[in-house]
Amino acid sequence: MDGLIVCYRLPSNRSWMYFSRLMISGQKTILKRIGRIRPGISLITIYLLVILVSAALLALPFSRQAPVAFVDCLFTTASAITITGLVTVDTATVWSPIGKTIILILIQLGGIGIMSITTISFLSVGRLSLSMERLYFQELTGTQKIANAISLVKKIVLVTFLIEGVGAVFIFFDLVNSLPPLEAALSAIFHAVSAFCNAGFVLQSDSYMSFQSNTYFLLVNSAMIIAGGLGFLVLVELWDCAFYQKGRRKYSLHLRLVIKMALILVFGGAALLWSTSEFDFMQALFHSINARSGGFNTLDLSTATLPAIGLLIVLMYIGAAPGSTGGGIKTTSLATIVALAVQRFRGENNVTLMNRTIPTNLVIRAVAVALIGIAAIGLATGMLVVFQTIDQPAPANLLRDALFEATSAICTVGLSMGMTQELTTASKFTLIGAMVVGRLGFLTVAYGLAASPKLDKIRAAEGAPMIG
Repeated sequence: MDGLIVCYRLPSNRSWMYFSRLMISGQKTILKRIGRIRPGISLITIYLLVILVSAALLALPFSRQAPVAFVDCLFTTASAITITGLVTVDTATVWSPIGKTIILILIQLGGIGIMSITTISFLSVGRLSLSMERLYFQELTGTQKIANAISLVKKIVLVTFLIEGVGAVFIFFDLVNSLPPLEAALSAIFHAVSAFCNAGFVLQSDSYMSFQSNTYFLLVNSAMIIAGGLGFLVLVELWDCAFYQKGRRKYSLHLRLVIKMALILVFGGAALLWSTSEFDFMQALFHSINARSGGFNTLDLSTATLPAIGLLIVLMYIGAAPGSTGGGIKTTSLATIVALAVQRFRGENNVTLMNRTIPTNLVIRAVAVALIGIAAIGLATGMLVVFQTIDQPAPANLLRDALFEATSAICTVGLSMGMTQELTTASKFTLIGAMVVGRLGFLTVAYGLAASPKLDKIRAAEGAPMIG
């Protein structure tokens, strides 16, 4: 045999048709499985993709003025898109003007952009009626109604840009006294957006410590932070009352409750901080506002006493109003839980707030948010303690600092006692996950990651153990 001849047999028409049908069937199966991906996974994926792409941009030479590890780029973009404010590198000196612009865009996207785009996308494919998308929309806007979602999003964008524009003008009037006009204008825009979005990012290496005696600057920023922390639904309702429903005197329960809780927490927290003798009244007022999600600070918190630190942790845990740019378990959840405790103590079965009965499902939701928040903070704190002591001895006050840092990340606040700059790589990824979870909302993430409910064919007999 001179050589080996190998013949390839072309597939017959029947085998080719079978192969085509098999390929089509496989494609349909893959598409069905993709379609059944839990919406919570898709929402988390959106955030993670934005974080990854933005980190790649920050890692480029034109975005930075000094060498930066990629994990620090990831941490910065995660903190910006979740409007938290924790940083592992100095924003003022490390990032170039282009890098700071990227961070500013991420802050604005974190405040309203991703919510707006996601809401409109869900509506365009008819998915907002699904439980997960409905929960996500309610978490970010604070409303139970989705019929007029696009109209609401348009109003949110309009009100946001209006408030940020007014705030930038007021901040500019102060900064122009010490900076060139163009630099003062750009800085005013950055700080106005950061303040309204409760992001905590600044263009100074010492946060607002250099402004600690500038009452005008602190009051303007405090007003911006409070406006962002009231929630989009409250701002839109106030907008409608001012321009479309003049003379209206009947405000919603949500608006009245949010404003009442904001006043109690702002001035109550300020009074308690003032009583620690570490803060003068202006400093106490500013930190009472910032601790619930602002993330700016005018004092070195690492030198604060335990009572002050404990109070700041409680304020961070409570957070801002639902549907706001702030985090935490939300002020309305706190009001509902307090009302539940008081009225159960009185022997009353219903939970009422401002002469309105709160539905049982909302009471359960408030309790669930509070418990999940505590569990998430505890888990993140434990992970930080472990990761910070793997290759090094435990520093002094590690548990205190880890608890403060974990609460700040999960409640998207941004305050730090200095631990952020000492984080290991594993700790940085822990806080990245904590910030994303905190921004999406505890219930949103829990519902999105949970398996679909299954109909039980067999129901076990009921039992009545002693509780409490």
